[in-house]
Amino acid sequence: MSASPLSWAPLAVSGLLLAAGGDLAGTPVATAAEAQAAPGALGVQQFVLDAARSELGFHGTSTLHDFTGRSTTLDGVLFTDPSRAGAFAVGEVVCAAASLDTEDEGRDEKMREHLHAERFPLLAFALESVEPVPGVAADGPWPERLRAEGTFRIHGVERRRSLELLLEPLDAATPMAGVRARGSLRLPMSEHSIQPPVVAVISVGDEVEVFLDLAFRADEPRSPGTLRAVQVTETLEPVRGESRSTSSKALLTELGGCVTLQRAGGPWLQSGAFGVRTLDLLARAEGVAPEACEASFEAARTRMVSLQEKLGKLTGRAREVQGPKVEALLEELAAGQRLAPAAGALREVQEPGQREWWLGETLWLRVVEGEGAPFALAPLAGLPGLPASVREQLATLKASPRSLTLRTALPTGVRTLTLSLDAPRATDLPTWPAAAQPFRSLSPKGPVR
Repeated sequence: MSASPLSWAPLAVSGLLLAAGGDLAGTPVATAAEAQAAPGALGVQQFVLDAARSELGFHGTSTLHDFTGRSTTLDGVLFTDPSRAGAFAVGEVVCAAASLDTEDEGRDEKMREHLHAERFPLLAFALESVEPVPGVAADGPWPERLRAEGTFRIHGVERRRSLELLLEPLDAATPMAGVRARGSLRLPMSEHSIQPPVVAVISVGDEVEVFLDLAFRADEPRSPGTLRAVQVTETLEPVRGESRSTSSKALLTELGGCVTLQRAGGPWLQSGAFGVRTLDLLARAEGVAPEACEASFEAARTRMVSLQEKLGKLTGRAREVQGPKVEALLEELAAGQRLAPAAGALREVQEPGQREWWLGETLWLRVVEGEGAPFALAPLAGLPGLPASVREQLATLKASPRSLTLRTALPTGVRTLTLSLDAPRATDLPTWPAAAQPFRSLSPKGPVR
């Protein structure tokens, strides 16, 4: 994970996001003000943390007395559709570790030592998924309560946790304009490699109650960009099980040097000055190359060797019970190896109106030419299961395709994607790619106790 844990969330949704259930070829997502006249038509929107109205802290215990620490030195971002917040929301909140204040200077100094605040300056919570709390009905655009799943990053250690959030509009008169989220959970410090402080005969309890009181307001500046609606046909041919095909919609946007492909039900991909990223909602790490096709097959081969050794050591009753299972798994892995890409250089074949790239006797990429200005296809290089040579080609390819067919392969099966693209059109897009850089400085204003 990079030194800026906040940066993954805006990257994951930069550009124009999928309006839930909407027409991708329609008009851009409405602003909060426009949505007041048409409730439910907002679509996914960016909300930024209002630090002046937010607080994060904890309640701790000790053998002397209980105490509370809190901070308002926060930053954060939330992406959701207020009318469907119970179905989709991602985001992150960060806090400057050195800004936590328990109103005791000596205790605060000890706390910063145990948090290693200089080495791990930020505490973070990455929101990854939400679901409505059963039996709690929504009253207005925001659900009253949500069960939130995400990852806390404290002292450099990540732990996935869940908590219940109480939601209410920031302003009852304009409920789409923002939301207040409150919640708490109990968290053992030892699970984040933090040793509870001991001062003389006073010891601090391992478990603390972390509380959040966060205000998010709509914030969506827009800039001229280019949008293409995409129809995606996806065929999966697994080594085990039946083949299946699905059809979905996607968006391809270009704004400020960032090209982003957002797919419904699949990873979002983005390319720009920082390279190509696979922007899965559960993958926050930056600078990590997509899973290499060749590496995945090599890992499967290594596992086959290990299983063959295990099979050779089985005797007697263990051979009768475990042998058939190991043999079946070996057979499946061997079948998967037949999907591995051929060795050698990528071969390009040009035909009227289209270009193709082959490895051995297998077609991996076909681009059917269209009209209009070149549009970068580099985001597709972030798909897992691409041979290195195909990924390198995609990272540099620019065209204005009418359609594109791409094959990916892992030891578990082959996936073929066919993208049919509408003509590019100019539109105003949220200027989220600018947030690829660190948000605002979290340096505390004034001295920190």
